[in-house]
Amino acid sequence: MTVYIIRRFLNYAILSLIATCMAYLLASLSLNPAERFYGMNPRPPQSSIDASLNAMGVNPDVPVLVRLWHWLTNLFTQFSLGTTVGGSQVTAEIAARSGASLRLLLIGSIIGAILGVLLGVWGAVRQYRASDQIVTYASYIVFATPTFVIGVLLMILATQFNSIVGSQIITFTGEYTAGISGSWWDLALDRAIHLLLPTIALVLISAASFSRYQRSVMLDVLGADYIRTARAKGLPRTKALFRHGVRLALIPMSTFFAYSFGTLIAGSAMLEIVFSWRGMGQFQIEAIQKSDINAVAGCALFVAVLYLIASTLSEVLYAALDPESEELTVSVMQEKAIEESLETVSDVTQTRKPLSRTGLVWLRLKKMPRFWIGITIVVAIILWAFVGPLVYPWSITDRDPLNMGMGPTMIHWFGTNSIGQDIYAQTLAGLQKSLIIGLVAGPTATLIAAVVGSTAGYIGGWVDRVIQWVILLLLVIPAFFLFILLAPLIKGLGWVVLMFYIALFSWMIMAQVVRSQTRSLRNRDFVRAARYMGEPTHTILSRHIIPNMASLLIIDATLGVVSAIMAETSLSYFGFGIQKPDVSIGTLLADGTAAAVTRPWLFVFPAFVLIILLFAISLVGDALRDAIDPTSGMNRD
Repeated sequence: MTVYIIRRFLNYAILSLIATCMAYLLASLSLNPAERFYGMNPRPPQSSIDASLNAMGVNPDVPVLVRLWHWLTNLFTQFSLGTTVGGSQVTAEIAARSGASLRLLLIGSIIGAILGVLLGVWGAVRQYRASDQIVTYASYIVFATPTFVIGVLLMILATQFNSIVGSQIITFTGEYTAGISGSWWDLALDRAIHLLLPTIALVLISAASFSRYQRSVMLDVLGADYIRTARAKGLPRTKALFRHGVRLALIPMSTFFAYSFGTLIAGSAMLEIVFSWRGMGQFQIEAIQKSDINAVAGCALFVAVLYLIASTLSEVLYAALDPESEELTVSVMQEKAIEESLETVSDVTQTRKPLSRTGLVWLRLKKMPRFWIGITIVVAIILWAFVGPLVYPWSITDRDPLNMGMGPTMIHWFGTNSIGQDIYAQTLAGLQKSLIIGLVAGPTATLIAAVVGSTAGYIGGWVDRVIQWVILLLLVIPAFFLFILLAPLIKGLGWVVLMFYIALFSWMIMAQVVRSQTRSLRNRDFVRAARYMGEPTHTILSRHIIPNMASLLIIDATLGVVSAIMAETSLSYFGFGIQKPDVSIGTLLADGTAAAVTRPWLFVFPAFVLIILLFAISLVGDALRDAIDPTSGMNRD
């Protein structure tokens, strides 16, 4: 096992280094550090600008590969990441900020993972009871709520709580209270209070994700032969489950932890910005805004190291839980699970010959209340978004000077902002863009995943290895950081370009799944027959491989709509997506955050509409998944 872990560690280490180099190259491509000098008044002479850029090692006149080599040389010989645009050392900034980020990330992710696993096991054991239904739908709601929205809503609730009790019990701005003095206990308590809300937000996100996955895995374990055998020998149900079932149900969670860690890092970074923490998330955003290439590369290295540690721990945990399978990689596990799923689908289809596959899916869907609830809400919101503005008297540009900054009234249903613009009209306009972006970017990302994943899985060899490395490299750096890193390249090009930009970086995980399923399908008789008949590779993929994964791709395209809308909203909220004067849900939430405590309607109404939309789409996506996959842990009605 030790040799296996060391080999995996070295593999992740190489990936992390290459990902850091890739981040440096992308930052050099998208950022122009000379712009900050051009905006000065008076503008410094060109010789002075060149001297400053040379001192930082980011002069664009020097070939980028030469600059990267110098940066790597300083990293390995002097342990230096260069200087920031402000003149400080990047390593010093990371050392000063990483403590706050790691404290939030570790506490939130560990508590969230433990809580999520416990809730998942509890829900599986008490399947379809009231407690299970409450946890399930609560996880849907949290999963459908962007991280920064959860943070701001917690701030609003904390402010209302402080107002009710008449004392500032919960403080949340910054990592600690500026200028506070006292004993060690007083300082620690102050930091703990400031840590409370960000930790709750991260715990909610992590627990919702882990509980859904753990419940599904645990339900598969409940029907296993060894559980029935243990029960037959007289072992009580609870002991049989925890002695024999929970351990095996935890094995896939070790892999899930590695895949979800990037999302947790991105979520932690967003929360740092929302709660004004001086952490690595804030440092990353500021570095991109200031076109600070060295700082961006340093942040990428920091994230890559965290991914290296998390992936290695995941491998150790997997080997510890299942020591007999230390050479069983994630891809092999996926292939075996997919083969079993395909065989089960085939068996079900054969036992019910009068019904086609589509008929079976529809039969299951008709029995799922959450499908009808979700599809009804989605259709209603689409009609509302595009028909509502036609019958509403106010447009997004109209101003009402007599009702500036007013709350909801019969005249302005969602209230107005500080300059008298109608929030209801702006919410509908933003909702239109979010729907279009989601409905296009989600399926487009699925199409990319289908083409790339099936090509890698079918051709194999060096093509497969190259594609695998590219996917893993893109997974080392969280997608949110890739979005904001390359955002300057598309700034000002409009939201249509943003839509395809989101799709371009949202296909990697699904491509892994498609690759695994293609490796299972490529040896089936119908594929061999097509190959023997001389059909070219692209024809086999388009006519035989991809159509046999239609159900899987439909599910991913549906849930991809949620991911695309979340990506657009998050980018626009932090200033990297849709730009004013255009309106989106993200820009409305950004404008409403500053006044969320004093004028909550500016934030709450757009946030509520967004959550309901994403919640409904998630219900539809999960219902489709359970109806299409008869082995799904959720599908045991």
